Amino acid sequence: MGFEIDLMNAIAREMEVSFEYQEGPYNVIYARTQNGELDALLGGNVITSDRHKDFLVSDRILSSGWCMAVHEIYDGMAAEDLESMKSKQICVEKNTVGHRYTRSMRFQRITDFENVPQMIEAFNDGQCVSMIADCLNFEHYLKDGTIQNAVLIPEPLLKTQVGVLVAGNEPQLRDLVNTGLEKCREDGTYDQIYRKWFGSSAIGHPLEK
Repeated sequence: MGFEIDLMNAIAREMEVSFEYQEGPYNVIYARTQNGELDALLGGNVITSDRHKDFLVSDRILSSGWCMAVHEIYDGMAAEDLESMKSKQICVEKNTVGHRYTRSMRFQRITDFENVPQMIEAFNDGQCVSMIADCLNFEHYLKDGTIQNAVLIPEPLLKTQVGVLVAGNEPQLRDLVNTGLEKCREDGTYDQIYRKWFGSSAIGHPLEK
């Protein structure tokens, strides 16, 4: 997510260091960070007890959640109407909280994708009438027009906190990220980056309780 890159670049400036970025499928980068081949992982990482076992986890960089976007013909739909969508085609990203959620809630027609852009492309092409992803991702892609003919159900299906996952052998890097993050919050840099990507939305702001 562009927000995370901008934030990490700001942290790098605050701490007078530099970061090198690599892209790849989330599950591949996850495994490479877990075994220490890479130093840290970005990608909307939901903070869970399991991830505290496998990684050094930074302080929270976002409060977020997982939301459903639906075709605009369902405009006005609320979270309590979710049952009616379980028989309809839904798109999800593989190996994510949203993927596990659709399985646990017994959605009947699930199509998996390697990443969010592929999922959105399928939605735009009419391959599904709903999709689940991080709420802030949806807000950004709806704002810039990437997602077409869709509305967002306003209530998150799940509330989550997002952090940076750091390889277990890099405690100094985790501390550097946390210190830089605090400086960005104190001098207003965090707020500037947040507004750039999410506007006036409050759902992801770290000060939200």
